[in-house]
Amino acid sequence: MLELFIELTNQIFWDGYAEQLSTENPKVFKFRFKEFEKTYNLPKTEPASVRRPGSSAPLRKAAAMM
Repeated sequence: MLELFIELTNQIFWDGYAEQLSTENPKVFKFRFKEFEKTYNLPKTEPASVRRPGSSAPLRKAAAMM
């Protein structure tokens, strides 16, 4: 998730922005990263049904529901 945050902020502002912010103002960097995590609240792990090797049924079911 941190890599995604860094990539996104670098695209919005400029290359190296995230790294610069983390060194110049670590509190703001941490705050913005936490807000990013809350906003995009992605699950930390996938459900077991999605991780089963050789089974595409859960993926087909999820795609059909979209």
